[in-house]
Amino acid sequence: MYIIHCLFFQAMKGISVKKITIMLKYAMITGGIVDLLMVLVFLTPYFRIVIFGETGVHHTPQYEWSIRLVASLGAAWTVLLFWAARKPFERKDILLFTVFPLMSGAYSATLAGLVTHALSVRFFVLFTMITVAHCPFFLYLWIKARKYDSDKIDKNKPHA
Repeated sequence: MYIIHCLFFQAMKGISVKKITIMLKYAMITGGIVDLLMVLVFLTPYFRIVIFGETGVHHTPQYEWSIRLVASLGAAWTVLLFWAARKPFERKDILLFTVFPLMSGAYSATLAGLVTHALSVRFFVLFTMITVAHCPFFLYLWIKARKYDSDKIDKNKPHA
């Protein structure tokens, strides 16, 4: 995985604003799709049993309420990512907020779930793959897009 990311970052060195914008849109749409799939998993007890490794013990009214609350927040973030994809360069900061605090917090919670045996190893591996695939990509695109912003700002500064 590290080699793939290194090759990707090397290939992105001299990328144009147009290509950055396309990649930002791709990142936002794929992030929205992954998030939408997670919302569907949260709302479907059968999928939670299969993916999280839950048992019937988990399905208390309090748990169902909290998982639906998480699903509603996930649905809101899905809409936000799709909205950001409409103007990806202007709304690039959504990717930063997706990584910090959203994905980093979700990963910390997932790690705690693994340690306390609340989640299956299978789900932890799946979530780790999703996190490792998305977070560095999102951060890199955000940094590249911000660089173009700062270049544009520097060019518009009046010269003394």
